[in-house]
Amino acid sequence: DAFPAGAASRTILGKVEIVLLRTASDAFRVECWRSFSDYVFTFLSEAARDAAA
Repeated sequence: DAFPAGAASRTILGKVEIVLLRTASDAFRVECWRSFSDYVFTFLSEAARDAAA
């Protein structure tokens, strides 16, 4: 597995630098600066809505 549970990576989500952690085989955690939290939440919410459509 290229990104197994317990792995972490710094990356860009939209316009924000985040830390992406894989906490389990089916779960992830996204960390970002608090000042970007509304942007990241909206970005992920819209992506989830688009994926469900």
